[in-house]
Amino acid sequence: MKNLELYTEKKQGLNFRGIHNFSTVEKLENGIYTFSNFSSHRLVFFLIVEDNTFHILDVFSIDDLKVSVDKTLEFCLKQKYCTEIISDYITRLFRAHYTENMTWKRNDSGCKFERKRTKSVFNLMKLKIKLANYFLNQKVIENINTDYLYESIFVEDLYSMYYGVDEEKEIDCGIYSFLYLHDDDYSENVYYVIVNEDWIEFIAIDSKQEISKSIQMIIDFSVNHKYCYLKTTQIIDKLLKMRETNSCLKNAAFKLP
Repeated sequence: MKNLELYTEKKQGLNFRGIHNFSTVEKLENGIYTFSNFSSHRLVFFLIVEDNTFHILDVFSIDDLKVSVDKTLEFCLKQKYCTEIISDYITRLFRAHYTENMTWKRNDSGCKFERKRTKSVFNLMKLKIKLANYFLNQKVIENINTDYLYESIFVEDLYSMYYGVDEEKEIDCGIYSFLYLHDDDYSENVYYVIVNEDWIEFIAIDSKQEISKSIQMIIDFSVNHKYCYLKTTQIIDKLLKMRETNSCLKNAAFKLP
């Protein structure tokens, strides 16, 4: 930053505030803050304050964004924040990267219109055979009966407003949930898969390490397929809510800066 003394002596504007509480005090509470300089081409950064340490979250490049999302997730889970708060912070990181920090360099990554989706090489039956093999490896089922694949495995596009997937057509590349309908409790046995052009990746959300890795995979997929950042954050939000359905906003126990 040029002329650093102008900022430290308060002769130049430096905007530093909490995200949910705009006022700042001398002693900062644990939480996430944002700061930027006052200019026509300002860059927005975030700051995690945790006890006697702080971490600056840079969201300028996509690699910076991925690192910052990972650090934010780790901090939020350690603080036991609820899903809505975690999703809100992650969405703000994406918004800053794709709008404020990159407005002068790129567009909004297709948020003004729906891009044509890329087709994979899989139809529904081919995909269900791969999902059945996954269930077999996970010991969810004991054998594969192709006669019952259509009835026993349900697949849903996470970003579609419609349930189910067209059986005849090639499946769009995307992120899907699937479950085995013979389970006693469907809600506890939902699984997730990323369908690429000619390969699939299974994602998991049970542990902190798994959800962190899965979000990184979703970001990579979204960048490769030029997803609008709003679409990406909505998918991440759905995964977080499926991992933890309890809401804390009605009775918030957190003092957020």
